[in-house]
Amino acid sequence: MSALTGRDETDALVEVGTIHSFCLQNILAPNYWRCAHLAKGFRVLPTTSGEYEALVDRIRTEHGLDRRSIADFERLERGRPLPEWITSAAADAYWAYLAANSYVDFNDILYLSDSILRTHTVVSRGLAAKYAWVLVDEFHDTSDHQVEILRAIAGHGWTRFFIVGDPLQSIMGFAGGKPELMADFGSEIQADDSIRLTGNYRSSSRLVALAESIQPRTPSMVAVGETRCCEHDPVWIHTQRLTDAMDEHFLPAIKDNVTPLGKCAVLATNFFILYDIGRHLRSVGVPIVGPGARPYHRADHLIAPVAEELATCTVVRDAKQFRLVRYRLMDMVINCNPTHAPRFTSFESQVATARCMRLAEQLSADQPLALPFLLLLARGVATILREHELLSEDSAKMVAQSGASMGEDIRSRRDINAQGLTTHELGVFAHGDTSMKLLTIHRAKGREFDAVAMVRLHDGLIPYRNPPPGSPEEAESRRLFYVGVTRAKRILMLFTDGDDRRNVPSRFLTECFPNGPGAYRDR
Repeated sequence: MSALTGRDETDALVEVGTIHSFCLQNILAPNYWRCAHLAKGFRVLPTTSGEYEALVDRIRTEHGLDRRSIADFERLERGRPLPEWITSAAADAYWAYLAANSYVDFNDILYLSDSILRTHTVVSRGLAAKYAWVLVDEFHDTSDHQVEILRAIAGHGWTRFFIVGDPLQSIMGFAGGKPELMADFGSEIQADDSIRLTGNYRSSSRLVALAESIQPRTPSMVAVGETRCCEHDPVWIHTQRLTDAMDEHFLPAIKDNVTPLGKCAVLATNFFILYDIGRHLRSVGVPIVGPGARPYHRADHLIAPVAEELATCTVVRDAKQFRLVRYRLMDMVINCNPTHAPRFTSFESQVATARCMRLAEQLSADQPLALPFLLLLARGVATILREHELLSEDSAKMVAQSGASMGEDIRSRRDINAQGLTTHELGVFAHGDTSMKLLTIHRAKGREFDAVAMVRLHDGLIPYRNPPPGSPEEAESRRLFYVGVTRAKRILMLFTDGDDRRNVPSRFLTECFPNGPGAYRDR
């Protein structure tokens, strides 16, 4: 029954999402009109969109900012100290653009949600009445605004909380994450903090031993999962080039151990490193999901996330896929006009979702190539949502036009065969179950892989900018290194390379391997 209806027995009982999606759907979208500058509505400006990149580049140029300010714009948040490389004039110009174009950015979602709850207790009262329990994972990376949002709900005394976190994995300080907030909030709600989780169900005993050498615990972490007896030693390898690391070591190890590419990952401290690796892996025929993998800017096209999910439906049909499509459709509607978001709680939205999935199946049978599929899909989805009154006429036109613009984006790429791109490949971009993942260590948080390569592990990159020993910056970088190591279940390869100008191995790496490159068991 669940496969037919797209629902299972937990749907009516549990909502699962990020804190940002929770705030967007439950606080900001229904209450945006309470914010004077958003009275006419709003759209979310993703940091991955071309418009965002052009905005940041223009402001950086006009205000003479260092190139390092590009990353700092993602950390720019109202009511907080300015990031290091951004001036007050540049920040004002950035926020003025958002206001003039009815945009909110990622950080605004939390800031404005917090502001709404502070000034309108009726909103927090409604949330407290709706949710009997709130479980918060990764609480060690919670920020002030997130805690204030939870505090507003808890203040009514109707909601109980279950919070989980590990201060030794707190790596989001640049985004306001403060591990001490976990203890503070737990004390306020009188939580029982006596439970300690020491069993590692992911990694082998040899990988856990390496992790313990980076961040010793009391009591120690112990491998207890099905991989605990895996005999692969974590290893540090130095190569002259990053391409050698892939071709001569990581790819052969994957092949020798019959590890599916979809269960493998390459981790780095920044996207620039991953772009170089991704370009090479594509050239040798290795499918990837990560920077540069998509032949289009996903955030620039309304239909892109929906099209990817619907392309997956052409080969997968189950309750989970129905929910994913529905979430993507709802996000698209919110981006068009947030006032229509509440309509996705209706039965009409379920019917519309089922119709969109059926449309994708029909189109893929007739149009296996991506370009004609996209054009017809965007038009069809727009028509269906309009018929069910989930989109306005103007918004439906925007969705229909996004299919054509996405097609033009694909055609403009010179490094792919645009005419040969298939509908199936669009689905791969959505989930990538058969593709190697390329991720920053921050983005890998919460993920796990059978085989992991951590690359370009040099001082200046990890830790970033060589902070003094014992400093808070070094401590957070140590936690970041620890998080990267503990993403691996069976195989872990740690790479340094001769391409780095300074070529100094990370201090965390030399602590674990005092005798230089080799297997950790030999230390």
